[in-house]
Amino acid sequence: MAVHYQRQGYVTGTGTLMNDVMKSAGLRNLAAQLGDMQLAHVDLETIIAARPDYIVFSTEPGEGRDWGALLLSHPALAHAFAGRTLYISDNLTACGGPEYPLAVGRLAAQIRAH
Repeated sequence: MAVHYQRQGYVTGTGTLMNDVMKSAGLRNLAAQLGDMQLAHVDLETIIAARPDYIVFSTEPGEGRDWGALLLSHPALAHAFAGRTLYISDNLTACGGPEYPLAVGRLAAQIRAH
């Protein structure tokens, strides 16, 4: 199980391209257990308490250019997901075009590496 956690604490849910990418890479989306939403704000305490196997970021923590992105560098997330963090660039999941197989492949490769 995994969660795609975005700036300002948003979680990408079911019915989204990111959910399809995660599923195709072999992951179950935690969002389905949190209320089957497409996009919702979820506090980091809820994410940590749910204990998903992986947390997926679209930007590397520390790359934050504003307060919303800096949430992804929170020490509690770093501690809870040490060695269980995956990255998939936003530009690979913006639309279901030719980047889709590349996004799935990159995410799957990271999972295998763990």
